[in-house]
Amino acid sequence: MKMEALNRSDRAGVRTRIRTRLRHWAVLLGLLALVAGAFPGRSAAQAGDQGTKTPQFWTDPETGQVFTKPGPGRVPFSAAAPLSNEPAKKDIQGLQADTESLKQQLQALTTKDGLRYKGVNVKLGGFIEAAGIYRTRNEVSDVG
Repeated sequence: MKMEALNRSDRAGVRTRIRTRLRHWAVLLGLLALVAGAFPGRSAAQAGDQGTKTPQFWTDPETGQVFTKPGPGRVPFSAAAPLSNEPAKKDIQGLQADTESLKQQLQALTTKDGLRYKGVNVKLGGFIEAAGIYRTRNEVSDVG
């Protein structure tokens, strides 16, 4: 009996050591993959020497769509025009004003006693019951 117990404990120890070694190998392989991904075969400068070019886009002035290939009615797309953020500033100011007015309306609707809607105060409260019954006999009668 004691021999069987020792053998079982030895087997458990061997399994633990195998699992630990597998974890170590998995971590090591993960680190190697990370390092290999960080240092690709060629640098960007070397790849640039072999003819990679900047993508060129075309746009349709009537629809405003942007395309990757030239076509009828399309002109080369240039994003060199300076962009203005004035409309965005006006939109933000308008949204801030709307937010303030909504806050004031919310404060007018809420009271310490609850919510007020069309002259009616609504107070939230009460309880919820979730009951379950398990019966083995007389399953015909109601909870009552």
